[in-house]
Amino acid sequence: MLRYAQRKRLRKSLVTRKAAVHYNELFAKGQKSYIAKLWNGTYFRYDTESEYKDNIQADQLAGQWYADVTGLGDIVPREMRSKALKTIYDNNVMKFANGEMGAVNGMAADGTLIKTNEQVQEVWTGTTLALAGFMLGEGMKKEAFQTAWGIYHVSYETKGYWFRTPEAWDITGNYRASMYMRPAAIWAMEMTQPPK
Repeated sequence: MLRYAQRKRLRKSLVTRKAAVHYNELFAKGQKSYIAKLWNGTYFRYDTESEYKDNIQADQLAGQWYADVTGLGDIVPREMRSKALKTIYDNNVMKFANGEMGAVNGMAADGTLIKTNEQVQEVWTGTTLALAGFMLGEGMKKEAFQTAWGIYHVSYETKGYWFRTPEAWDITGNYRASMYMRPAAIWAMEMTQPPK
């Protein structure tokens, strides 16, 4: 009976190792393609074909943030993350309402606000707070708190959204979907591990 259990464990171990090798190969292939198609030297492009392809998206590193939070490791190299986060901060945060409203979802490559659809020109509170948490984990403390401060500033100092924190607002502060749950992403800042 003991030998049977040992053989069963060994078989499972071999299958697991074989699967791990297979999935690691898929990851390496996907990562190579992702970087080749979307990395432009400063940030990850939105896609390769749409009218938004060169836009700077505030949530372009959401997958890496999830990987960090869950302990999966690097999806993209740290140097690329740092450059992309700096680009997002400089454009989506600081060039939008002078850095006083959070991170706008999309910004044109030239740093101008995109106005072709409602969502791209909005600040999403949850996205902004998750971005701030990610910045904090990447060692960008000043940028993280400036980014998150925009949500606080609009919610508590300029628009009075207390107890009604909305999902989104535009540059005028007009909101959509009040009393939304995504602002709970503020916990991302509290739960973020300091950089290693």
